[in-house]
Amino acid sequence: MSPKAFSLARSLISFIFLIFLIIPPCFGDKIYLDQIGYLPQSYKKVVVEGGRKKFFVSDEKGNKSEIEYKSLPAKDGDTGQEVFIIALGHLNGPGKYSLAFGDAKKDLIVSQNPYQDVVNSALHSFYLQRCGTAIHDEKSKMEHPACHLEDAYFLASASKSGSFETTGGWHDAGDYGKYSVPAAYTASTLLLFYSLNKEMPEDAKEQILAEIKYELDWLLTMQDKGTGGVFHKVTPLNFSPFIMPDKDDSKRYISPISSTATADFAGVMAQAYPIYLQYDKAYAKKLLEAAVRAWNFLETHPQIVPAGGFKNDPSVKTGEYGDNQDKDERLFAAVELYSATRDKKYHDYFAKNYKDVNFLDIYRVDVGWPNLVHHAYISYLLLPNDMVSPLVRKNILNDLIKLSDFLVKASLKSGFGVAMRRPDYRWGSNALAMDYAKILIYAYEFTRNMKYKNLALEHLHYVLGKNANDKCFVTGFGVNPSEHIHHRPSIASAISFAGFVPGGPNKNLQDPAVRAAFTSKTPPAVVYLDDKDSWSTNENAIYYNASFVFVAGYFVDFN
Repeated sequence: MSPKAFSLARSLISFIFLIFLIIPPCFGDKIYLDQIGYLPQSYKKVVVEGGRKKFFVSDEKGNKSEIEYKSLPAKDGDTGQEVFIIALGHLNGPGKYSLAFGDAKKDLIVSQNPYQDVVNSALHSFYLQRCGTAIHDEKSKMEHPACHLEDAYFLASASKSGSFETTGGWHDAGDYGKYSVPAAYTASTLLLFYSLNKEMPEDAKEQILAEIKYELDWLLTMQDKGTGGVFHKVTPLNFSPFIMPDKDDSKRYISPISSTATADFAGVMAQAYPIYLQYDKAYAKKLLEAAVRAWNFLETHPQIVPAGGFKNDPSVKTGEYGDNQDKDERLFAAVELYSATRDKKYHDYFAKNYKDVNFLDIYRVDVGWPNLVHHAYISYLLLPNDMVSPLVRKNILNDLIKLSDFLVKASLKSGFGVAMRRPDYRWGSNALAMDYAKILIYAYEFTRNMKYKNLALEHLHYVLGKNANDKCFVTGFGVNPSEHIHHRPSIASAISFAGFVPGGPNKNLQDPAVRAAFTSKTPPAVVYLDDKDSWSTNENAIYYNASFVFVAGYFVDFN
């Protein structure tokens, strides 16, 4: 290229670059909605992006109407988008409605029971995560012999030697580790789901309880027979390669006892006791005895174990699930043991210590497995009147309502109508959205104020597609689902198994794939990659699925 031609080309490139600086890029018109569907009598809202244009709705008979909207566009700080929220509450008749906004077109489904299939599939995912047993599943095509039958060997830091029988349970996430803390939280959430949906057919109840039992049975193996303490986790030293679980011959190790694992264990075993008592008295008794032994360990060790909270052994590089305080877990254990036994000492512990954990701080820390105070509070509020202190109950209910009102207020600042704020778009943000919805559902259950139920449903809509990524965050569902999750069986088999919930947007840029695609200036709610290499945004976890099942299942008609 001649010097003159090179100079002209460089000038043209500079001019084009200047144009892009002056004129913002146009991404076209967009409609964001729940890709699964809406309940007939629910308060329906969709989000649209683009300049102010006419919005049309057509029914299946071809009747077309223009929707008037007077709101100004909202600048959504978490997405960087200017969006309109359009209410379509009048679409109460079941059917498919065609929506048009400028160049964007989408179908909105109204159904009497839109979430049944996705809940069934999300529940079925736990079976697909089973460890230590052969899986032959015609529905999903998941197929493999029994895996990890040599679980496991003690780390030297566990102060024990040799091997220990810990087969069974669920693989925690996209890896093949098994972790006591999230396992207990997952089982506890599913037990809450079971208890809140008493109208389920008996065969459905038995299937759910059988699946939860598979995890409880594994948790029972994690209790030290001598002390009653519970070992924190079972994993190899490093994450396994992308192979099927039966091909994974990595030597697996048991990490030391932690008081967070022990308290979570005590709580969930006691929580399960009255439920399983209806079906198997001997098994229920076994659960309660294990819970009491775990509590005895906690009484013997009133300070967090190990000191400062659990940390990985230096040789171990797998997930830590560390926590530097165990007060919330101990409250959870106390209230569940009180519910199961009516022993006043557990109530005395709860009443004396519940104020040490500020429930209203829950939105400044992790809601979920790291902070079980919401489960402790909910379980206390569910106790019979003759078992509670009226003052304690009043204080707890007031705090639950204050937190729920905070979530309602936060949602008013969101262009997508959810309570998620900038710090909430972190590892497992989809689970956090569902845990917020869980709190809101119980706020509705205790007050019957519809604003809480409506907002809980908006969070479900968010996970099912009404988000800035235009993704249905459940594999195998919706017109644009997550398909390439960081999940070893999915990757090794080249099958996108349905019913798995990935972590979701994470502003912290915690894996190389997202660091290559986004920067620290990217709006947090769009830092998501449907890519198998993005473990910080696109890995599944059992507790993500459990919280999703709880929320979506709440809006299912099981009759």
